[in-house]
Amino acid sequence: MELQEVEQEVQRFTEQVSVTIASHDEEVAATEILASILAKKKKVDEFCDPGIEKAKATLDELKEKKTLLLAPIIGKEQDLKRNLIAWRMAEEAKAKKAQDKANAEYQKRLDKAVEKGKPVEAVKPAVLVQTQAKTTKTEAGAIIYRDVKKLVIFDEAAIPLEYKKTTYTVLKPLVKAAIESGKIVPGARIDVTKEIAGRGIG
Repeated sequence: MELQEVEQEVQRFTEQVSVTIASHDEEVAATEILASILAKKKKVDEFCDPGIEKAKATLDELKEKKTLLLAPIIGKEQDLKRNLIAWRMAEEAKAKKAQDKANAEYQKRLDKAVEKGKPVEAVKPAVLVQTQAKTTKTEAGAIIYRDVKKLVIFDEAAIPLEYKKTTYTVLKPLVKAAIESGKIVPGARIDVTKEIAGRGIG
């Protein structure tokens, strides 16, 4: 059976279904209709489920292929990022050292100028050492370098209580068992609701 036929059959069936029950005869009729509805549901399940399972299998297969294809690429990406970050950190350390040296030399010149009574405005300022650019443009797109702050909890026991919270979870099976045994549990009760199930529908 094609999908369009199933859709038409379901539409015809649902248009004929009445949900009003005002007498015993209507209750009997409604019970028959409910059994028919459950049968239609089963029919729709039987029609759709194989396709759904096939789609799931295809999806799982594609996900697995994607993981296999990406694995070597991600490995190279991580290696390159690690090497680029290490190189930039080394360059930043060199730049900081050079800047500190330039600043120290400038301070010495300032001190000498003050000792000799010369105006400090005449002292040549410290050279600003060029730092690494935050963005590098490439043909494939821009690579952005940024600092990311990440909290590291290296000793959880040492964290003060004001920065912790206690979470309580209601143990529902225990509460239910207690109430069913006759105990009163404040804040909980057992509600009994009616439900209808089908058996041997097909």
